[in-house]
This record gives sequence, structure tokens and C-alpha cells, in this order.
Amino acid sequence: MNHKLRIINVFIFEAIAIFIITPLFSFIFNKPLASIGFIAVLTSIIAMLINYVFNLFFDKWYNYSKYKLLVRTILFQVVILSFFIPFVMFMLDFSFYQSVVYNTSGSLFFMTYFYVYNFIFEKAVNCLKTKKQS
Repeated sequence: MNHKLRIINVFIFEAIAIFIITPLFSFIFNKPLASIGFIAVLTSIIAMLINYVFNLFFDKWYNYSKYKLLVRTILFQVVILSFFIPFVMFMLDFSFYQSVVYNTSGSLFFMTYFYVYNFIFEKAVNCLKTKKQS
């Protein structure tokens, strides 16, 4: 996937995620919408940077199977958790346990979302490439 397409992928992914996760987590964790929204935007920026670098490595597997996409999804979440557990502890004044619950909830959402979103995105890119070649 080329540089421009990768950037489009990351921005669309994160924008949709912010709009889903902010009201959901505000409700579940009984925190103000503005606080969760702020955390969502900050973690989104961090995640976009990590996602871009992470995907540069996995682009070598451009036509990867569902199994390789699943491996990519799980590894990405492990990297994200190592950054976000301490960050959320500090920003929301959570205990370690609360931060783990918060981030685990996010990971469960994002693992599913990441897999589905990227599977659809890759199919769309392949369809566009096929149409251009025709």
C-alpha cells in the first residue's frame, strides 16, 4: 500500500473510532464526555503514529491471509496497551486495575474493529486497483 493510501486508511480508521468510543466509554466509565473525548483524541494521535510505523512493517505482506491479518491485529494491540495503560492511569486518575479494565475494554473493541475495518479497506483497495487495470 502506498504512502498516501496508508495515511488515508489511518485517518478514516481513527475518526470513526473516536466517534464510536467517546460516548460509549463516557457512559460505561461514568466520566465526562469531554474528558473521554480528550483522551480519545490524544490516544488516537499516538495510535495513528504507531499504526503507520507498524503497518510499514506489515505491508511486506500486502496480500496477507486472514490469519496474518489476525496476527497483525493482536500484535498491534499489545503494543498499544503497553503505552496506554500508564497513560490512562495518569490522565483519568485511575488505579492500575481501572486502567487495565478501561484499556482491555478498548482492546476488545479495537481488535474487532481493526480486523473488520482493515479487511474491508484492503478489499476496497484491491477492487479499485482491479478497476484501474481494466
